[in-house]
Amino acid sequence: MKNNIFNIFLISIILLTTVSLSEIKLIKIASVNDKIITNIDLQKEIKLIKILNNIKSVDNNDSLNKFALDNLINEIIKEEELKKNEIDINKNILNQHHNKLIYELKNQNFDISKQIEEEIYKKILLEYKWNILISEKFKWKINININEIDEKLKNNNQDENKTISLKNEMINKEKNKKLEVYSLNYLTNLKKNSLIKFF
Repeated sequence: MKNNIFNIFLISIILLTTVSLSEIKLIKIASVNDKIITNIDLQKEIKLIKILNNIKSVDNNDSLNKFALDNLINEIIKEEELKKNEIDINKNILNQHHNKLIYELKNQNFDISKQIEEEIYKKILLEYKWNILISEKFKWKINININEIDEKLKNNNQDENKTISLKNEMINKEKNKKLEVYSLNYLTNLKKNSLIKFF
């Protein structure tokens, strides 16, 4: 009798799970070249955006949906471009950055499942490779006005080592600002040459 009750309970659970899964409709919302973006992809992206930006509640869902969809489109375009280029990465740096981020998120009381960790890792890997690609393509175009930086540091009262460290920091900051502009322009041109459809 107990076995029969247990079996009935188990069957009920299976049926309920099957029904709930069947209610989730897979809807195509956009495509980039031959890659499809579905409503499930969008839901996952929104969840990740909320976690990575420490968003508890949203005032404008439409704005968040648009931002998430744009992210997904950009990621597909970046992935396609990276496939055309062989990028060497430092896995130690990548893993350190990933582990640090997961640690910080968990400290903010976010429930980070293994699946979410993997999704975050993929995002970090993609951006890491993309930044290397942009740096390799455009670093020869970057000119930093060292005299201007020296002028800013002229009245600096710190010791020599700290001044050198600050100078290097300012140089890197200027380089990154310029690389961000090149990155945005390069991605924009790739998007113009991509077949993007919305459904």
